[in-house]
Amino acid sequence: MTKNNLIDIIRSSRELCLAPGLFISLTPGERSNKKLNITYQSSYSYSKKQTITFLGPEPLGANDLRVFQGLVSISNKQGILLSNESCLKNEKTLRSALLFANSATEEAVMCKTTYRKIMREIGYKGGNPKILKDSIKRLFTVSIFVKSDSQERGFHLLSFFQDDSDFIFFALNSLISNVVFLKSQFMQLDMIETRLLKTNVSRLIHYRLCGWIDPGKTGQIKLETLFCYVWSNNIITDSVHRKRKERIKKALLEILNLGWKIIQLKSDIYFKITRLNMPLKPI
Repeated sequence: MTKNNLIDIIRSSRELCLAPGLFISLTPGERSNKKLNITYQSSYSYSKKQTITFLGPEPLGANDLRVFQGLVSISNKQGILLSNESCLKNEKTLRSALLFANSATEEAVMCKTTYRKIMREIGYKGGNPKILKDSIKRLFTVSIFVKSDSQERGFHLLSFFQDDSDFIFFALNSLISNVVFLKSQFMQLDMIETRLLKTNVSRLIHYRLCGWIDPGKTGQIKLETLFCYVWSNNIITDSVHRKRKERIKKALLEILNLGWKIIQLKSDIYFKITRLNMPLKPI
């Protein structure tokens, strides 16, 4: 069981978390043969339903998810809100450089960090900074289009990225910045839990479950739904199905060891999952 630390309980976007297939488990060579193209209906806006589309030259994998979680975590802890109204003069100049094509009313969260700090944030020991940089560049190439009623907006998953060898600078788009500064609905994510997970399957499932089940709450889920949390291709042979089923069970055991409660129902067709409670993040 993990010991909660408020500094490691972060706010993240529920809308991004629940986007089906945004982050998936990729087989060798799969990244070069596919593109990211996902559209889904989100009902987690405060006022209205939205259609959200994600487009990119490559799909995003489990390692991209880890890096994304690290960037959001750093933004929670040290992000600077660059709003049109509240910026100081030098921040306004930076804000203008960041938002380029976006509306003048949009906001961004700016961060200054290092690859080493990102590695510590996600528990990536002895990692290659180039892998992180490649992942950040993939995240930047993802375009997001949000449509509600007659309005449609477009932006990147990351609004800005700059590598100055000693430091890197990045900015989050308004979907995430609104969550960090409590202007939109959010999910809570315990970064200690994410660091303890050892497999890509457990990381992908844990992330999606955190977006669906609030701390201390319980939900029931089908095995086939867990498959969809991890893999985009579900037209498979019986042999592949059995192997994936075993990987799902091992992933659920990892999550169980975090302190969650998982009960197998109906010969492993359904699972009843209760998320570990955590203290509320102070506002």
